[in-house]
Amino acid sequence: ENGRSGRIEEQGWGASSWDQISGADFRPQAPISGKREAKVLVVGGCVEDVQGVSANAYVQATSNPGRVKSTYGGVGRNIAEGIARIGEDVRLVSVVGSDQAGMALIAHCSSLPHLDATGVRVVEGQTTARFLAICNQDGDLEGAIADMEVMKYLEAGQNGWSLGEVRMVVADGNPPIPSLLSLAAEAAQKGIPLFFEPTSVPKAMAAAKGGLLPHVTFTTPNVAEVKAMVQGLGQHKAEGLEVEQLISVLLDAGVGVVIVTDGPRGVYFGTLDGFTGQPAVLRFEPEEVASELIVSTTGAGDSFAAGFIAATVRGAPMDEAVALGLKAASLTLQSEKAISPLLHTLAAQDAS
Repeated sequence: ENGRSGRIEEQGWGASSWDQISGADFRPQAPISGKREAKVLVVGGCVEDVQGVSANAYVQATSNPGRVKSTYGGVGRNIAEGIARIGEDVRLVSVVGSDQAGMALIAHCSSLPHLDATGVRVVEGQTTARFLAICNQDGDLEGAIADMEVMKYLEAGQNGWSLGEVRMVVADGNPPIPSLLSLAAEAAQKGIPLFFEPTSVPKAMAAAKGGLLPHVTFTTPNVAEVKAMVQGLGQHKAEGLEVEQLISVLLDAGVGVVIVTDGPRGVYFGTLDGFTGQPAVLRFEPEEVASELIVSTTGAGDSFAAGFIAATVRGAPMDEAVALGLKAASLTLQSEKAISPLLHTLAAQDAS
């Protein structure tokens, strides 16, 4: 039993305890000066989310009675909002269209303390990205359509892109691969950790094929996305491999820390053992949330990422960062919004 982060299950993958794999320290260094600037730069999607939740068991290929709602979304924007709500200063770089949805997204982001939205650019004549999700009666995703055409205009060097003295750079899978590679190169040159949220199966595979993974310090794919990343590397067949084996492939490809989110089964945390140099994987169980309290699962992964990042830039050990991420995810499971406003309750906490 680990009092900070719930039960850790040993996987027999070269790890017998947290202490055994904690020799490698991926925490970012403190900024050079005491000037108050954003601790985190997030580059990624700023999206209008439209979600339909079926009132009963979801039936394919027909109309299902239920509820439809529109919220502020986008993986990058969600993570930025989560970090801000937890109380850490963050700057968001993204693009929106010159429409009502884009203006509403900018206004919402600008209203949040700790979130600098001046790097969100309006692209004239384009429509804001939209994500249409269909969920079953339990709030689990059945299918989705993502209209992300405007994201091709998210280019290196636009307003707000400068890394300055940030302690971590975060990217989702929405920017074009050349922009992601440019961001990764700049982060590496300055010695700043790069956190990559792969966003979807096609974008996870594209990032792997495009050569991004050797530049990534942290990544948080779900099970389907980690399989796509392994497949995209072109050296292994992902089908039939256990999660621990999939993580090992990404570690061998140069990723520093791989955290696979697996819904009610919690998360798998993998890195190279600080002493032996071999892959080590531990599983953290999730925070318990009664099934009747779960509203939607679609923002839980982004909330986990936000909690993990916020704790990491505070200098917390990795197990405490995972624990804070799990707490953030549990709050968003119980919210109709992509990011629960209750994440502010984690602002003054460590993960203890």
